[in-house]
Amino acid sequence: MSASSSVNLIMSTLKRLILLAVLCLALTLTNGQLIKLARDTHYEASHKSDLFVDRKSFSLGENKGNLTFVTCPKGYHHHSLEKNCTIGLDTQPGRSCPVTLKTSKSLYFTEYLEVFPLAPAKAVIVWGEFNQTRPDGPNYQSAKILIRYTVVDVNTCKNRQLELQPSLNYTTYLSQVADAKYAVYDDSFEIIIENAEDPKYLNKYKIDGEGNIVLKSVPWIIKPASEVFLPVLVGSKLKGYLHNDNGPEGESRLYMLNADSGGSEKLLLKFRQDLIYYQDISTAHNTIGVARCGHLFNVETNSSNSRVDVVQFDQDGKLKLNTTFNTWIRVQYLELHNLPAGGFILVIGGCSKDEANCDRPEFGIQKFVPDGTVVGSSKFPGIDSCKGPLTLQVFESEPKKYCVAYLCSNAFKFDNLSIVQGKQFVDLLINCYTDDS
Repeated sequence: MSASSSVNLIMSTLKRLILLAVLCLALTLTNGQLIKLARDTHYEASHKSDLFVDRKSFSLGENKGNLTFVTCPKGYHHHSLEKNCTIGLDTQPGRSCPVTLKTSKSLYFTEYLEVFPLAPAKAVIVWGEFNQTRPDGPNYQSAKILIRYTVVDVNTCKNRQLELQPSLNYTTYLSQVADAKYAVYDDSFEIIIENAEDPKYLNKYKIDGEGNIVLKSVPWIIKPASEVFLPVLVGSKLKGYLHNDNGPEGESRLYMLNADSGGSEKLLLKFRQDLIYYQDISTAHNTIGVARCGHLFNVETNSSNSRVDVVQFDQDGKLKLNTTFNTWIRVQYLELHNLPAGGFILVIGGCSKDEANCDRPEFGIQKFVPDGTVVGSSKFPGIDSCKGPLTLQVFESEPKKYCVAYLCSNAFKFDNLSIVQGKQFVDLLINCYTDDS
């Protein structure tokens, strides 16, 4: 990576090495062993650039630690045909690619964009251009925007830029792009995004690995009031989508939307939303797994208790497992991964139940067999070197090799437009272990 790049790769510090040593001593499971550190990387944007990170796919556990990032010049770019950015994938250490975003009529670029990994050496940038030559002009907020996407091959640094759909104005653009869902398959991907004319509908675009739109459903379905929208695959074939919705009296429901039956859906699960603070879903190994955590207050002891519920279904929605257990901490992090032979891996993090402020959370990893019995567990200390929001992910890198990824970042995102404080950076630490059982 050249010194002139807007992203600098910084070597691990002594504090990170100490952290690694602690984790190596602590992270072992019954019948398993920690293997060497998979990745430990730090990227930092220059003071003239904004950093964009694919928190969305990372937090959903869909990218197997394949973190993607982009840096672009700060603010609205000057009146120009081009905006020169830099993209990198953590699976390609030491390598980044210049990416030139180009407008069609010498227009202004939107400040906000999204990025997500398409393959170990490919990524997609979703961005927009204003339909006017002055971003701060009198019609700035009402100016129409064209949403574009750029497919980048980090091996060759070749990229291809294409048009997706229009957006009515800047406010609509922000919500459309921030709320868009990305489903990645072996040789293609989907972008599911709010309809340009009527926000109560969703559009769906299926796009091949070269960036060509091969199937367009505009509009596709009525937009569910859902923060979750995950594809469920059988092999490489799409089975359907998981989404949640709110029912009467604070009830939350999880549905399977059938991919082949014109929008029909099946109710899988319902629960009291006000008792759920954290939720994670795994669709690995032909299983739908849902982990939920609630905090219950005990009046007699004047303390709260964290309870975790895990439910698993087959891909037709038939219940396989429903188990509940209490935790030794007040949970703030919850990650689930289905195992190929049944059961699951669960990672939880938080602080002791009587600690009001959780600045240094503890973490634990547990292995459960198909009947919900714990057969291996370990606790390890918190990460005190994170100076930004911390996101966890657990994934399977190969058979019987499981990894826990920690993402610490301070980067540009939808809910803090133009007010990122301090250095913009991303830290990624991935530790893996083998399971010999």
